[in-house]
Amino acid sequence: MLYRTGIKKKPTPTTYNWRQVAEFLDIKGVGRNKLMEMLKKAGVLNIYGLPYEKYIEAGYFDFRARPGYNRCYLAATVLGKRGLDFIGETVNEYLNQEKKYE
Repeated sequence: MLYRTGIKKKPTPTTYNWRQVAEFLDIKGVGRNKLMEMLKKAGVLNIYGLPYEKYIEAGYFDFRARPGYNRCYLAATVLGKRGLDFIGETVNEYLNQEKKYE
């Protein structure tokens, strides 16, 4: 369950990429890049945009291999339903803290 972030449609896939998460949250002016920047400031992602180990071990994030250049594979971070809920709560807390300082 996302907490008052205004989902505009029900998520249907089993895993979600960052673009899909930003669409589901439906926060005005927040896309994939701003969402990731908020999560970096909240201490969920490192400077490279990768989740810290404790959040991976908690089951919020997973990695999928995707084809890259020259027959190599790259790891793509994806979120499951549990991760989607966690991101919703974290972004909500972050936005509430930002409002306190305005």
